[in-house]
Amino acid sequence: MAKFYCVYMAYAKYEVMDSSMEGYDELPTYPRDCARVRVYDNVGAQLDAYANTPCPASQCFEADSKEEIEKKIKEFNENFENEEWLKEHIYPYI
Repeated sequence: MAKFYCVYMAYAKYEVMDSSMEGYDELPTYPRDCARVRVYDNVGAQLDAYANTPCPASQCFEADSKEEIEKKIKEFNENFENEEWLKEHIYPYI
């Protein structure tokens, strides 16, 4: 069975959006619409992508199936819109 090596790139709104757009202030710091996921077939490519992303909050993960990738993406989307999770897992490191 193939293994998938993934990078969840959780771009912050201030990195990719215009702060003058309507509704900007109501958005979470890491809106799920800004996130991107890259999937690779080897860990070397995964680490290369992770090392070269400008998003410091990016996360690496592995999955055994496409369903597992989707599940993990959903989990990250929810986590990155949860201020308490961000305070514990992201903000101290960026």
